[in-house]
Amino acid sequence: MQSHRLAKLEQAVGAVLPSEYKLFLATHVSQDQPNLAFSGERHWDVRTLYELADGGLDDQLDRVYSLVGDVLPAYALPIGEDWGGNFYCLITHGDSAGHVVWWNHERELGDDRTEPVAPSFAAFSGGLVHHDEA
Repeated sequence: MQSHRLAKLEQAVGAVLPSEYKLFLATHVSQDQPNLAFSGERHWDVRTLYELADGGLDDQLDRVYSLVGDVLPAYALPIGEDWGGNFYCLITHGDSAGHVVWWNHERELGDDRTEPVAPSFAAFSGGLVHHDEA
């Protein structure tokens, strides 16, 4: 992880990111994942979780945020996506700060509805399993 990029991203979102997420970013290399994240009875397909490193531009957390941050719900930082191009977002402010939500990109501008996935990034990442384990 590049700490200067993390500091710039935190400044852009106006919040300090949760420590468990920063720890994840310190070692994570983005790649397509045959995994599921689950919450309760529902399973959520995960294509990739973004990185903050030297990999491809399409999977860089700060680049994705700069491209789509203006159309996402307020205080939602895209941290990954599913196979349909919908985003998993980390909420950065308010009562839901630290929660992971899912945002469907096929909606009208200004429709900020999200679906809750996990109460924290640790719960989200801990719930990722391979399809054959689900």
